[in-house]
Amino acid sequence: MEGGIVLGLNPAATAWLQLQMPEHARFRTACAKPANAQRDRLSIIVRANARTAFGRSHDFAGVRTPADFAARVPMGDHASNVQPWLERMRAPDDSKLTTEPVRFFEKTSGTSAEAKLIPFTNGLRKEIAHAVAAWMGGLYLEHPSVFAGPAYWSISPPLMETHPPVAGVPVGHLDDTSYFPTRSARALREWLVMNQAGRPDTADTLYGHTLDQLLACRDLAFVSVWSPTFFLNLDHRLRERLGHDFTWADQWPQLAVLSCWTDAQSSQWLTAVRERLGPGVKIQGKGLMATEGVTSAPYPGGDPVLAVRSHFYEFRDPATGEVRLAHELEPGSCHEVVLTTSGGLYRYVTGDLVEVTGRLNCTPRLRFLGRAGRSVDLVGEKLSEPQVIKALAGTRGFLVPRTGPCGYLLYLENPNVVNQDEMLVIRVEAALANNPYYAQASRLGQLAPLKIRRLPRGFSERLACQWATRRGLREGDVKLPALFQPGEVDDLLPTS
Repeated sequence: MEGGIVLGLNPAATAWLQLQMPEHARFRTACAKPANAQRDRLSIIVRANARTAFGRSHDFAGVRTPADFAARVPMGDHASNVQPWLERMRAPDDSKLTTEPVRFFEKTSGTSAEAKLIPFTNGLRKEIAHAVAAWMGGLYLEHPSVFAGPAYWSISPPLMETHPPVAGVPVGHLDDTSYFPTRSARALREWLVMNQAGRPDTADTLYGHTLDQLLACRDLAFVSVWSPTFFLNLDHRLRERLGHDFTWADQWPQLAVLSCWTDAQSSQWLTAVRERLGPGVKIQGKGLMATEGVTSAPYPGGDPVLAVRSHFYEFRDPATGEVRLAHELEPGSCHEVVLTTSGGLYRYVTGDLVEVTGRLNCTPRLRFLGRAGRSVDLVGEKLSEPQVIKALAGTRGFLVPRTGPCGYLLYLENPNVVNQDEMLVIRVEAALANNPYYAQASRLGQLAPLKIRRLPRGFSERLACQWATRRGLREGDVKLPALFQPGEVDDLLPTS
């Protein structure tokens, strides 16, 4: 052993991992006393930004407890708590939201809103790095062979539409290591198979360059992407290039783990992903990591763990509005995540719904359920995305509202259930009817019976690319909703 790390691992991976282990140890200590860790995080953020325009306006100087903070700062979304302050910026160091200068903006979007600009500061980079260190430390404990060779971390195509700088601050970046402090970023680059050089002008260019680098690396040990549809798109192009049957385990015998989203709507792709990976390659869920901030990090022993040393978190009951802190959460409960970060998001309502599934010591483990804000209400049925995700469990599909007659179309890409449409409709309708408003609308004839539309193999992956392009996002960063809004994608779907 050297510094707690087994000798004989990939030298670049070892150097990266050694930088992560001290913070991993602090994370494990903090998990025993999450209330203290969270109080400290809030105190650091509030003290650092007390003299900003936002801090003065909300009396950060008078905050001593989470209750003080909640009394002074209202919960809000990007439009209420971020955008007005960004519009007042005149320069990168214009301290409207944060004392630290904004290094760059990242463009992001939830499933129910247009793209938004999220400010990145050095403090936010450190908070993200804390969560990644917890992830890496746990990954080493569970799958040390991940660090026996080079890694590929998804560097998605840049923004399809460029955005002009805001107050002199660039929007977007070319290198995913920009999320990390300088020393960590340098070490990570050494471990990765490739870094994105220049700005690929098309997805074909990006995929082609990625495959060139991957095929030249015979000892690839770890792949980390965001969306499983990004992996399947990359795999499709790989099969086209090689022209023969294979799995990733065949092509890269040392490949140990693929990390990607596995919860909520992303779960429908996992069977296809497992088939393409082949035997012996594990899939690790990504946890709830978003551009706005990190809520949970993967960790051995269960679902991802709250990144207790990254940001300050509050959890709002979607039914009652009651707000709880991390140490107050109980297994089995569901909450909407509210973030406060060093990047200038204060009591920021993310719209992400999570279920508490257990604990690591005293810190909650969380499973992502879906988006709180995505719902459709054609005739009073109040259908939400988490309800649809549960109803469609085990299928690769999504619901699209229709108006003639009023109801829903179920688009499916399940080649193995072609002759089971009637049984599938019955099962999905029964699950949706657990929503009493949907059941009543169906009984009264306000909603027509569910209809199935079949999609060709690979259509959903192509739709994800088009969906990302339409919203001005990077292809690998987008999740297809399980429930679309009326008219939202009609022009992208087959006509019959």
